Amino acid sequence: MKRSYFALRNKRGTYIGTLEVSQIIDEIMSLDGEKRLL
Repeated sequence: MKRSYFALRNKRGTYIGTLEVSQIIDEIMSLDGEKRLL
């Protein structure tokens, strides 16, 4: 599992919260060679 976090800001640049994105990357991790570059 890969988790990424991004700051959410309004039009003025004021911090309003955090967005968490979770990705299941088991299939990506199992790829070999050039296939991993996709």
